[in-house]
Amino acid sequence: MSPLTFEGVSSEVKPSMLRLLGTGDWNTLKELINTGCYEEVINDKSEMLKVITFAVNFQVPLDVLHLMCNLNPEALTIEDTPFRLARRQNSSVKTITILEAARQHALSMKFNDSSSSLTF
Repeated sequence: MSPLTFEGVSSEVKPSMLRLLGTGDWNTLKELINTGCYEEVINDKSEMLKVITFAVNFQVPLDVLHLMCNLNPEALTIEDTPFRLARRQNSSVKTITILEAARQHALSMKFNDSSSSLTF
């Protein structure tokens, strides 16, 4: 991508994660994630929940869903919308397993963090 310059200020224009998911441009999406373009979205649990829900609804390939879930698995602890959607759409067992594994990983990390501060 080429940067745009406005009055001496350079900024790169990037498509939204949802747009890339919707167009199916998985390679560009993965490349932009790896370069750190979406850090603000990834770090926002509610935004990542929207992205994951959209990915489930759009029935993205399993490797892309796995990537989305692992960017911020804590997003799956907010509410169960992606799970309900996957079940309603009769998604594959693999889809539900990916979602559940990411959620369990987040809960495990949360438990490990809280138990490490316990004193006896």
